[in-house]
Amino acid sequence: MTVRKGGFLRAILVIVLMSFSPVLLSAGSAAPLLYTGCGGPAPAPINAAFDQELIDLVNAERQKQGLPPLKYSPQLAEAARYHAADMQQDGYFEHETLDRVNNQTVYVCKFSDRLSYYYNWEYAGENIAMGYTSPEAVMKGWMESPGHRANILSDKAREIGVGYWKSGRSAAYWVQDFGRSPGVYPLVINREAASTGSPQVSLYIYGTWDEMRLRNDGGNWTKWQPFQNEVSWTLNQNPGLRTVYVEMRSARQTAAASDSIEMTGSSITSPALGGLPESVRFTYSKATGLLWPPQVTLAPVDAQNGMPLSWTLSASGSWFSVNPAQGASPQTFTITPDDYQSLSPGIHTGSVTVTVTSPADVSGSPWVIQLELLVTEDPLTPTYLPLLVR
Repeated sequence: MTVRKGGFLRAILVIVLMSFSPVLLSAGSAAPLLYTGCGGPAPAPINAAFDQELIDLVNAERQKQGLPPLKYSPQLAEAARYHAADMQQDGYFEHETLDRVNNQTVYVCKFSDRLSYYYNWEYAGENIAMGYTSPEAVMKGWMESPGHRANILSDKAREIGVGYWKSGRSAAYWVQDFGRSPGVYPLVINREAASTGSPQVSLYIYGTWDEMRLRNDGGNWTKWQPFQNEVSWTLNQNPGLRTVYVEMRSARQTAAASDSIEMTGSSITSPALGGLPESVRFTYSKATGLLWPPQVTLAPVDAQNGMPLSWTLSASGSWFSVNPAQGASPQTFTITPDDYQSLSPGIHTGSVTVTVTSPADVSGSPWVIQLELLVTEDPLTPTYLPLLVR
């Protein structure tokens, strides 16, 4: 079933894919009816692995067709679990919500009204199935049905919730709810995988924007950059739940989103600040007015994993400037001598300290670069040597 506000469109896709005998409560049964009415508190997941596998299978099928991944929605998941449990409890198989009264099913509300109890939608779709014993089997059945396949591959949906319910000897019930909520532009990490063993991940960001900026966990934001729907990104490598945040903006609108993924694996090495020298030396000749080199540009990097580092600079010394004072990989900074013409002959010293602010506990941070400026009365002739990189 699909529904769209504004030009109501409905395609009923209810297909009983396996036969069953519903388990009905007799009129004299003392068992309570837990799910009545058009929505309500949903049961907790009974097989979270099945739920995640269904989302993975949906996004794998969408990837085959060049479609963006769907983001998990807790609200849609509640709607799906409620409907799956309600169908099993009352012994029916419909998109519409029914209640059992005096051993007869009675109409309560349509699919779109039930979904509105949980989710603010401008587009919605639903697939249901019953009797299948695994996520792979039910997905195969849905993908072989044109209507159900159309919901899975819809280019209008942005989010998904799934519900699996099985109680006692009854058949298993499966529900997929798809949706798009007004003003919601999800960020999806690794096509909504539950975990990753590598800090290198892919991001998908919905919408059309002018600029965006990103950050890991509670770290610093990157600079504003041209918007892209698909981005390669490096997470903070520490094991545990990692979260990526994004802010997007255009001339008339702003939005924000986030997504989390579990970082697993103890083999990931800790980040280490690298790419920086221990010292930098400048020479200025009063006789020729030549300064060499005119400036030095450096790039702090993670020498272990290549992950983004956010950093700040502090300087000691008055004869040079450093710009910018903070940044994030792959951004560079430049050290430039300023008031060197007025300095007396001799060696003038200073330092620049690079401190990584995100992620935490980066080895080699803070890193101190010792600076020297040799001011001489002698002529200076530059000699060019090849750069050796080890």
